[in-house]
Amino acid sequence: NVIKVFGIAKKWKKLNRWFSKLWWKYFKEAKTFETK
Repeated sequence: NVIKVFGIAKKWKKLNRWFSKLWWKYFKEAKTFETK
């Protein structure tokens, strides 16, 4: 059971990193759009 939770946590970490990257890109684009 512990291994299962660890695996889910690892997957979540990967997904979270990808999501934060996407969010940062969107945030940057939105900021540049605002300045224009």
